[in-house]
Amino acid sequence: MKASPATKGARGTGRGPQREHLAFELLYHSVYDGRQRLGYYVRIAPTRYAAYDTRDRLLGKFDSKRAAFAAVSRKGRSARRGVQ
Repeated sequence: MKASPATKGARGTGRGPQREHLAFELLYHSVYDGRQRLGYYVRIAPTRYAAYDTRDRLLGKFDSKRAAFAAVSRKGRSARRGVQ
């Protein structure tokens, strides 16, 4: 029986879509202040991180986890105090 286009994988093998090999391990960290979630940061390249607030707004792209964490912490704490 011939596989239909809907059931064929990326290369027509019928085994499902092929995964791309990433040169870095995916990373996702949420940042909290007590029980209050301030935001999160994710690895977007081997040495680059993107930070987001709780509404999924990009806070910036950074060269280190520490800088991404600091951006989320700063923004989250200022939002908690009502400062924009």
